Amino acid sequence: MQTFTKEDLQSSNDCVHRNRPPRRKVSKLEQFLRKPYAGLACCVVGFTVVLGILACSGSSMYAIKLDGKEIAVLANRHDAESALKEYAATALGDADSVSFSDKVKVLPVKDKSKQDAVTVGQAVSALESNKEAIQVEGVAIVINGETKVYMASKEMADKAIQEAKKYYIKDDKSAKILDAKFREDVSVVACSFTADKNSDLDSALNLLVSGQEKQITHTVEKGESLSVIAQKYGITTAQLQSYNPDVNPTRMRIGSVLNVSKYEPLLNVVVVSQVEQTNKLPYSTEYVNNSDMLRGEQKVVQAGKTGQEDVVLKIVTQNGKEITRERISTVVVSEPEKQVVERGTKVVVASRGSGGSGILGWPVSKNRINSPFGYRGRELHTGIDIQASKGQRVSAAESGKVLSAGWKGNYGNCVMIDHGDGLVTLYAHMNSVSVSAGSTVAKGDKIGEVGSTGRSTGPHMHFEVRVNGKQYNPLNYLS
Repeated sequence: MQTFTKEDLQSSNDCVHRNRPPRRKVSKLEQFLRKPYAGLACCVVGFTVVLGILACSGSSMYAIKLDGKEIAVLANRHDAESALKEYAATALGDADSVSFSDKVKVLPVKDKSKQDAVTVGQAVSALESNKEAIQVEGVAIVINGETKVYMASKEMADKAIQEAKKYYIKDDKSAKILDAKFREDVSVVACSFTADKNSDLDSALNLLVSGQEKQITHTVEKGESLSVIAQKYGITTAQLQSYNPDVNPTRMRIGSVLNVSKYEPLLNVVVVSQVEQTNKLPYSTEYVNNSDMLRGEQKVVQAGKTGQEDVVLKIVTQNGKEITRERISTVVVSEPEKQVVERGTKVVVASRGSGGSGILGWPVSKNRINSPFGYRGRELHTGIDIQASKGQRVSAAESGKVLSAGWKGNYGNCVMIDHGDGLVTLYAHMNSVSVSAGSTVAKGDKIGEVGSTGRSTGPHMHFEVRVNGKQYNPLNYLS
């Protein structure tokens, strides 16, 4: 085919709907050869036609011209057309459906020598360097009335859209897809655009599901840090810092404006699925006090047993993230059976010697006692100072309810726990406190970290045991 005779479209953004793909213009010679009497006519004039072709094209070279400008000269017409097809296949992704406007022509040239001819590959490179001017008749993906993606053919555009929808549909045998649709209005329209705007299948899919970069700003509010702001916009702290290199993350000012770069998908996929699920039903625990057992001891007298239920859920997701979950049906297969636990309430107040009674656990790792319980001259040391390093974990010596947590005069950061029956433990000079007044703790739970706050000469754990308000030697109660 010597020339591409599509009507020249006025603008790359001038997209119009068409019912069928444009037809290739058939030359007069081809029309003639298709007629029933073409064979007889060829016998009569065949020799003359062959001589004419040899005279006109035997020594002619062919040029690819863009709007009259010579892009590349090739040895023959076949090479010129091959270059256009290869460019359509490699640069535009479709050698069969792509049509160029009539500004792209293949014409014979007489004033060129064989040395002027380039290879097909060189011609393709020349076309690529002029892609901003090459007008292509393809299609555009229009989202909510705005042209977003240009592609070489409707088949490719339809495939990109379907792949975008499948992108967020998980291969889950327990889930039945009830519906999958886009939140936006999507259409594919015939369109004329320059070759540099073309997207292949992979780049089009990436645009549809990942989106385009959007520049927004954020005004810092009270209590916000870089990490909190980054999490809000779905980016990393390092990314947010790179967008704002002049911001000191340790001195964030309320009211400061930060630049935030975020990718938003062009299409949002809403999937409705039905999921069958089996859940365990947890058992409850009933505690029974036993005055013959020491406080802190407990015994399971009836083991608990979990139940089971089969449920059917209706789950709605957008771009793979769950939005709503609705329980459609529930069938209880087995009911849970409660667990019964006896726990001791007996408290030994009297001393059992320096070996300890075994009631309480050590608040920090068992270590050297820097200062024992007793008098220091005229002043009573009401607890023991256990050697420990700053930041070391402090654990509850027994289960109970937190009476106080926070600053307490010379004790510094201090926690007091009520274990019942008049038994209270005290933990002082802590660097930080992890519990609050009124909360309940179990034996071994973290309540803070070792420090040197209040009246203290260095990091250690000051630990007290009080029974009915009176301090006793903690060693008599520690295991």
